[in-house]
Amino acid sequence: MLNDKPEVFGRNNRRADSAELFNINAKYFLFSYSTTSKLHIYDGLIPLISTFCDIISINKIDHKKHAMANMSWTNEWLNTTENFEYLVLAKK
Repeated sequence: MLNDKPEVFGRNNRRADSAELFNINAKYFLFSYSTTSKLHIYDGLIPLISTFCDIISINKIDHKKHAMANMSWTNEWLNTTENFEYLVLAKK
């Protein structure tokens, strides 16, 4: 429904119904996150996860660039000089 004015949560005012991931019957979650995303890990993702889970560890791994980075017809993949993958382990 257009303009349904849903209930929102968190710093970024995400729709409350977008948090259904946390209704999963699991004790631990492992999030994989790339620095090529527009959301900053420490200003956006970690605070969001922390509202639902306790962060156990964050591991930063040097990661190869996406395969599209070598293709000249798209420069969207070339927006960063570094490419790291973060693995965030959290306990519900």
